[in-house]
Amino acid sequence: NVRSPGFENNDIALLTRTDYVYQNANVFKRWTKPTKWYREAGWIAGAQQQFNFDGDLTDRQYHTFGEMEWLNNWYANVFFIRRPATFDDRLTRGGPVVRKSGNYNVSGYAQTDQRKRVNFSTNPSYGWSEAGTTGWYMNLYATYRPSSRLTLTAGPDYGKSASPYQYVYSVADPALTEFFGRRYVFGELDQRTVSMSTRLNVTFTPALTLEMVATPFIASGRISKFQEFDERRQEKR
Repeated sequence: NVRSPGFENNDIALLTRTDYVYQNANVFKRWTKPTKWYREAGWIAGAQQQFNFDGDLTDRQYHTFGEMEWLNNWYANVFFIRRPATFDDRLTRGGPVVRKSGNYNVSGYAQTDQRKRVNFSTNPSYGWSEAGTTGWYMNLYATYRPSSRLTLTAGPDYGKSASPYQYVYSVADPALTEFFGRRYVFGELDQRTVSMSTRLNVTFTPALTLEMVATPFIASGRISKFQEFDERRQEKR
């Protein structure tokens, strides 16, 4: 997937990024013959990476994913991602390219038998970075199907996220020639969020449905450990 720095979609759709050359590859294996342990299973391993048009490596990821449907029709999967240190050409918001440390993330998903009128699901996750921050997320959803036309899903979510690269501000500093006369200040963001996810699906006809999604939430955040990059294209000190 390639987008030049000057690509513009004229507001036809949401455009989040340009200036990249992206590649990915995966190996996928499925076991579809039931055994005494499972009905079917699958496994994926792969990698992806991204460069900008200046040749900077802005993303690299190694991942593996496994899934299984058990004999009782329960389903579960686990996903592991490793991202090594890469450059970031947007972190300083128009300033020089800097380097971010690597991170790891592991997540899972489990769901009880969907054929039942009531079933439950959860997808917790945990991540940690080489910069010393950690984050995690957990939830528990219940799905109720009183009829084939109506489905209601609801449940609480709670998560803690942390970033060592929260942009705070930049100020002029003519003496800081390494950053072209500006000082870029970053902090460590620690954020916690609690929410209640609710989803309602109603089918009136094969061509007409109503879907409603609501997620009221409360969030709090704190920024500390203010720091800056010593040099361009280097990790924060």
